[in-house]
Amino acid sequence: MRHQRRVTAGQPERTHRAAVRREGSTPRQTVAFLLAAALVSGAIGTWWLVRSAGRVLDGGLVAVAPLALGALALEPAAPGIERDLAAAITAGGGLRAVPAAAAHAACADSTRLVARLLDISHNRVLAMVEVRAARGRQATLGGEAGAQLRAHLPAQPSSSSR
Repeated sequence: MRHQRRVTAGQPERTHRAAVRREGSTPRQTVAFLLAAALVSGAIGTWWLVRSAGRVLDGGLVAVAPLALGALALEPAAPGIERDLAAAITAGGGLRAVPAAAAHAACADSTRLVARLLDISHNRVLAMVEVRAARGRQATLGGEAGAQLRAHLPAQPSSSSR
């Protein structure tokens, strides 16, 4: 009985041990995480700003893409139509046109195909699709446009054999 503690009525004796948290994070961990997130987002924002500094878009600048008129006999008229279209758009004075040579050079990296599905008997367009491909991949344009137009074909009645 000599080594037993005396029991008294009152508050229990407190032992000094570190508080152990089993779930969540401590305030120090939260602050560290938020500081790291702020540093990372600041670094990414700075990188993005420096990267895009030379590529600022001008809201008052318009470009007329090269026209493809669809008929070989009309192709010589395309540059004149492009020039007239650019002049009409910029006539008010608020917009400026990109030089035609620059617009043609910018559009030379890709090809665009616009295909229409026509209902000749009713003289109406059933569908129109636009497909683009990078230079060197023009051979894929027809197949892609055909697959998209096929989805717009009206259902064909099944033919019964006699």
